[in-house]
Amino acid sequence: MFVSGGSIRDSIDEGSITMGQLLTELPFSNLIVTSELSGSDILAALEHGISLYPEPAGQFIHVSGIRIEFDPELPPGQRITEITKADGAVFDYETIYTVATIEFLAIGGDGFDIFNENLIYFGSDIEALSAYLATNPYIGEEGEGRVRTILPTETTEEHSPNNTALVVINGIVLFVIAVFFAISTLKK
Repeated sequence: MFVSGGSIRDSIDEGSITMGQLLTELPFSNLIVTSELSGSDILAALEHGISLYPEPAGQFIHVSGIRIEFDPELPPGQRITEITKADGAVFDYETIYTVATIEFLAIGGDGFDIFNENLIYFGSDIEALSAYLATNPYIGEEGEGRVRTILPTETTEEHSPNNTALVVINGIVLFVIAVFFAISTLKK
């Protein structure tokens, strides 16, 4: 799952969540789409998503299903140092993967031109998140280490939508989980 940071406008604090908070977090009602991409195409999309880091940019990519590590000291286009599947399995650059994203990115928004024309459409991001929360009311605040930066001191930092260390529940964790829930529900 790929989501650009610019599509997420707020974080949700611990406690009860209202539809108003969801609409503030995801105000654009993006449609969710899937596309078939090779591992090397996914790498290109990820490189584009982090190319402007550390500058705040809407194209900063948030992921689910994989973990990436990148070195901001390397030139754009060569920053990703490691990609693994979320379960720790090897990520294969030759394999064709089904990737979920928002329509905005799939049609070239934020400069993403990697997605193919064979898009399969699902409901909106807000519908997916709302449906997920209706059946999964508790979300922990711990980060999942999906996007990690190699810092000059050899430590890593986990990133949230505003490119700061993850401290509280943030919208991307909820949204990405919700999208997978919605897609798996629709496929049944």
